[in-house]
Amino acid sequence: MFLRKKFFIGTLALVLFGMTNAQASVDEQIYTLAMPTNEPGWVGAFVDDSVAFRFSSFVVANSNEGIRDGRGYPCLDFKSDSCKAQPRVTFNLFLPPCSPAIQVNCISEFAAITKDGREIAGKFKSYSPALSEPTFKGDPSKKFPDGWFPSLWNFDGINHPGGGDFLLRTSLLSFQAFTDDPMKFAQLRVAVNAVNFQSHPSRGTWRPVDVNQSLENGIMSAGGAEASDCKFFLAVNECASAWPLPNDVRFRITVKTQAKLSGWINGRILNPSITSSVDNDGNSIYSIEAGSLQVPVYAVWKKHSELSKDFRDFLYQAGGQAGTITYPLLWRSVYSGSGPEPFDKISANHTLNIYNEANFQEFLYFIKEAGDKSIATKSMWHFETNQNYDTQENIEVRRCSEQKVGISGVGSTNSTMFLANPPKFNLQTQSLDYKVAAPHLDKNGNMNRGTYDLIIDSQVARCLYGFNSAPVNASVSVINTEGVEQVATTTVKEKDGWLHLAANGYTYSSPTLRVKLSQDAPTKPVETQNSQATVTAPVTQEASKATTKVKKVSVKKSITCVKGKVTQKITGTNPKCPVGYKKK
Repeated sequence: MFLRKKFFIGTLALVLFGMTNAQASVDEQIYTLAMPTNEPGWVGAFVDDSVAFRFSSFVVANSNEGIRDGRGYPCLDFKSDSCKAQPRVTFNLFLPPCSPAIQVNCISEFAAITKDGREIAGKFKSYSPALSEPTFKGDPSKKFPDGWFPSLWNFDGINHPGGGDFLLRTSLLSFQAFTDDPMKFAQLRVAVNAVNFQSHPSRGTWRPVDVNQSLENGIMSAGGAEASDCKFFLAVNECASAWPLPNDVRFRITVKTQAKLSGWINGRILNPSITSSVDNDGNSIYSIEAGSLQVPVYAVWKKHSELSKDFRDFLYQAGGQAGTITYPLLWRSVYSGSGPEPFDKISANHTLNIYNEANFQEFLYFIKEAGDKSIATKSMWHFETNQNYDTQENIEVRRCSEQKVGISGVGSTNSTMFLANPPKFNLQTQSLDYKVAAPHLDKNGNMNRGTYDLIIDSQVARCLYGFNSAPVNASVSVINTEGVEQVATTTVKEKDGWLHLAANGYTYSSPTLRVKLSQDAPTKPVETQNSQATVTAPVTQEASKATTKVKKVSVKKSITCVKGKVTQKITGTNPKCPVGYKKK
């Protein structure tokens, strides 16, 4: 779900340090797993997207050369000459609550829904950090908003173990967009967390004065909302700790924006519902309501020399991975940072949260060879949109999604690992397939159980299968790695232009979730001589195909069928009375 581009590793100075231990009493406050011994030869993995939203508001302008070299220049005003002079821009812009002064590119609603159906409006408490002016100025002529801050909210009667504050992070993000049309491929990212704050000496890079840049080489520090000892969220001199979300509360967020969002949503939301509309000014309004998910978090260390040859070969081919070189401290003296990692000289912890095929495969190697048990289970509520260009290898899904204006679908799972793209259309099985993976066991040795929600725009679903507007049938199955179907609870419904499918209760490690749609062929009227009764006979797709292979027979006969006072004459090569009628 989640776009953790390597661009940030090189230019935004967001480096993970394996310092925090995994012995915290609150699972939501486990952020890293310490390396067993301080020596070379260790390779580790950490998979946890609860810490994926640690960016401040930032705008970084890039030249074409700077993109290749990992250099960029922070913009404090998008309309400045120095910013407009660059062809590309990367940004993360937090949206404020709507107000009389800000009526677009803002949060129009944040609400909580209790298990008995009560809706409780969120009360805006403050920005976090508590600043009054945006970090970056936008450009209304390009529909480019100002960069504000995450916000703190309260709900009457709703609390969590750490208090009553809920952190809402709602931003528009894009990587290397064209400066002359920056919002064309913008993505919406939203996260809700239960938090409390403690004082901290670090300030992050929320204020213009804290954005550092070397004018000589373009290397800068911008976008940081963390510190080595503040892993979840760093405001200005305040560090947030995460707490479990209430598991019987759903949240609804409504955003009004000028960005034309498209494609698919992926995230950590349970049983989501989505609505979208356009107001009289042409602004898009998106609303998503969902519950939180319980997600297994995975972390492990293993000696590189103890891995299988296949796994070592995989790591060699993969080269340098996103994450942290944990040994030695001055590792640049023995490794450039790119290419195969020399584990005879270094130790490295891989952060597998880009959720692509490479991360997926590496995760499967780890749970097979290093441990099949999660270290924590965290409550999460977050999602982000992916533009249609992210589906370029998924030709059928992309073709049908591009015909839809707005959001095409939502995919959400509590699986530790997944692919952050729409489900793939399997031409062989004529199904939508979605791959997930997680450790078999939780930290207490109990079985991890999976959940999966898929919402597809009805037009997109019908396009994939070439169906008409008639109702469709759907099935959801869970296929394990041996190709055997698992027992799972599945639900299917179609409502308000969306097809909702869900599977719950399946086990891991790496099942495939398979969604298959079907539709009855149109019904064919049966000839009748009495207008008082109209009888239809269903024609299946198989029967329709079969009749095209049979030569037309000219010999026909007629029979008379009676039901009470209604009489019908049926003509055909092999006429039969409809159900409920008797031959006279």
